[in-house]
Amino acid sequence: MEQKPDMNAFVRTTTAVTIFNAGVKVNVLPPYAEAFVNLRIHSAQTLQEVLDLIKSIVADERVKLELVNGFDPLPISSYDEQSFGYQIIKKTVQGIFPQVNVAPGICVGNTDSRHYKDITRDIYRFAPTWFKPGDPQRYDTFKQRWQKYTHPLLK
Repeated sequence: MEQKPDMNAFVRTTTAVTIFNAGVKVNVLPPYAEAFVNLRIHSAQTLQEVLDLIKSIVADERVKLELVNGFDPLPISSYDEQSFGYQIIKKTVQGIFPQVNVAPGICVGNTDSRHYKDITRDIYRFAPTWFKPGDPQRYDTFKQRWQKYTHPLLK
């Protein structure tokens, strides 16, 4: 999965420079530059581990790293036969769509679900979708859109 760019966030922490500010003239070196980097932290790592890794890779005291906003990834929610929440979702979906196989997945994007981590052990981000080739490249871009076929009730 690492070989496919749109699958990378499922198997490792990813980084993306989302804003870069530097010079304003082509013939003058800028005295200052800044970059904003978005991290999708894999559930096997912590925010601090990723920050420490970045510092060790950059290894330049002239570069100032500043955390604007961040938090550890949420723990993986249970999905076994004894998991009440997961089983309710599974039985509900199969009650409406009996031909559908329900399987847990990974949510690589941040959602508001992080606000519930102190109230419950398991947080489920339910998204009844399926993808066709080329779909994931449109997510989180300026051309972001969902096709009608990705939602079962829109057929």
